[in-house]
Amino acid sequence: MALLASRAFDGDYETASQTLATLKSLKNTVVGDPRRKKDIACSDTIPGLVEFILNTEVDPDALLQDIRLEVSSVVSCLANANPLTALELVRASAIPALVQALNDLPANDTDKLTIGFCRALRSIISSCSVILAPRAGLQDDFSNVDREEARQAIEDVLQAEALDVYLPLLSQPGLAATTIAELLHSSLSCWDTPSPRNAITEWLPPNERESKSPATILRNRGWETAGRAEPAGSWVSDRLLKLLSTGDMKAQEAALGALGALAHDNATLANALTRPGSDKGAIAPLSEIFAYTTSRYPSIRLAACNSACYILRAVKLTKPKLYVELQRPNGSVYDPVLTLVMLLITVIGDDGVGAQYQAQGCHILAVLVADDERNQDMASQCGLLSVLLNYLQANNPSAAEREWAEDMPGTQSRFREAILIALASLTLHQDSLRRKLLSMTPSYLDLIMAALDDSCVGVRYAACQCARALSRSVDVLRTSAIDSGLGMKLWQMLKTEKDRRVQVVLLMCMSNLVLDFCPLREILLEKGVIQRMVELIDNGDEGVTRNAVWAIRNTLYHCTLSDQMLVLNQLGMERLHGILAHPDNGVKQQAIILVRNTTTSADSCQFVVQGLGRERVFRVLKDGIDDNDNETVLQSVSLLLNLAQELECSGEFPEQKEVLVSMKNRLSCRYPRTQKVIFETIIALSVSCWDLLHELGFSAALKETLHEMEMNVSLGGEAQEENALRDLAKIALVSVTSR
Repeated sequence: MALLASRAFDGDYETASQTLATLKSLKNTVVGDPRRKKDIACSDTIPGLVEFILNTEVDPDALLQDIRLEVSSVVSCLANANPLTALELVRASAIPALVQALNDLPANDTDKLTIGFCRALRSIISSCSVILAPRAGLQDDFSNVDREEARQAIEDVLQAEALDVYLPLLSQPGLAATTIAELLHSSLSCWDTPSPRNAITEWLPPNERESKSPATILRNRGWETAGRAEPAGSWVSDRLLKLLSTGDMKAQEAALGALGALAHDNATLANALTRPGSDKGAIAPLSEIFAYTTSRYPSIRLAACNSACYILRAVKLTKPKLYVELQRPNGSVYDPVLTLVMLLITVIGDDGVGAQYQAQGCHILAVLVADDERNQDMASQCGLLSVLLNYLQANNPSAAEREWAEDMPGTQSRFREAILIALASLTLHQDSLRRKLLSMTPSYLDLIMAALDDSCVGVRYAACQCARALSRSVDVLRTSAIDSGLGMKLWQMLKTEKDRRVQVVLLMCMSNLVLDFCPLREILLEKGVIQRMVELIDNGDEGVTRNAVWAIRNTLYHCTLSDQMLVLNQLGMERLHGILAHPDNGVKQQAIILVRNTTTSADSCQFVVQGLGRERVFRVLKDGIDDNDNETVLQSVSLLLNLAQELECSGEFPEQKEVLVSMKNRLSCRYPRTQKVIFETIIALSVSCWDLLHELGFSAALKETLHEMEMNVSLGGEAQEENALRDLAKIALVSVTSR
């Protein structure tokens, strides 16, 4: 294929014609044939395809451009075949090639090549987004290497240089703008940091940047405006809103998806979308989006609901207590959250739209109510719990059906999974809703137990999420988890489950079942729960390791010395040291808390210090206190406080100047919880380490910290907590200045 590419662009008409025919044949072969697509992905065909894309020769004869267009179609087919096939295209540098090809197209180029390259780029990124973070429901699992490659591919298209190439296409009428909107939806919906969303929100075409820069605006005279203000808060969102008005279904769905993905955790844009424009009678862009929630097409209706959901959630990031109200064109006011809940309940209860769209409605509802008590109460008052429970019962297969079920999840399994995810989201943080659900008919616990046996991994995962939500209730842990057999069922699953994502949620359940007030705790310890967690720590997956350490840490909370020694012996001191030095900050943080939960007496402190070794303990402390993560710093200082209180006369600390210097450097941190523990640690250490604290300059450092605290009070009043913290700082200062 690479040789054909070279000859075709050397002006050999016959070879070019042959190449075009070969490409057409290749496309016809791979369409609808996943096995053939996989074979091509494993061959040397893909590098040759990329070489075709990169060739920017312009020939009067359209033949060579037809070749490149055919190549873009083949690339799209391959990328849509399978996410792993898309990764082969990524490894062959297809993404930078496509971006470069778009950039090099002449201004007078027809839409065909532009659309072809955009579709190819969109197809690759869409498949990569499935690898990184599927939008709804559990998909195939992928390795850490595959996920990292997919992340890098998506990051590449979110770079400023790439944005400058394809974002201007949003202003072009036709399929190019629709395809770019789909590209934005795919890339942003799976991204977990705000930087790309902020960059796209602030993006302007190169020819408008100078005119809208602050310096240019200052140079303008009063009657010379710097350009029309964007009504939706940004150039990109304005173009997406204009795409909505085209009347084209695909364009509308793409624009709504992109707006929701762009507004996700983007308070700046979300607030702008809830404000009406300056024109008389103008309505907020969010009201325009709500107009599409009543579309007769389910895909448009749900795309609008999804977009509105993310906008409403983002508004509350900066204004948690703000309740948005929107105005209809006739002037009436409505609550958008209540309206959205009712719309989604209608979709979920409408068998006519099909299980696929009903499942999508459940996933949107799960996002809308997550961690939001008001939205949860509103959904419950609208009868959502009853609707979901009845549909879960209706979609509950019999034992025979489960036995003969195929491994590949069907539409009904996806719907069942989505119902369970919505129920878990509703009940995760509200005990009142958990109690209400458990009192309803049909039996919620029976339905969860049945779902835990499902052959579909997505259903098992979602059922475990429901069990996790229930296990957060003390009453459930003491009664229902035992009486129903749910606790032991989860333990049996933990012993046999192979899917790492289900393992993570099972470990979250275990973290609650091993707490000191749960009657199942002793039974689980006897049956070897710690040994199973140790096995999972060793499996190498960071998410599984982090949650296994978390579960062991909870086991050690309020634990007797004999149980502490038993658990730590099963864990092993070398393994404990390994997770304390783990490259993943989440694992390391949980390991520090594990040791903190253990060091609650002089005997347990001696056991840990002797088992790990003095140098290792204090290296962990120093690294933790120097960490950039605030929670890691807090837990490390708290561990130091435990050791200071229990080993104050042991002579351990005078030799550890580096740890104390690191703690002294944290005195000026702006986190009251951390400052409080530091002051308490200084007071505890002053008994046996007074000379060392004095030598290291703690007296001067505390005086400076107190001065800063006094200055802050004089500038902005004082709260009761600040008073108490300042008093504690004074006690710490006295403890290091006088014996």
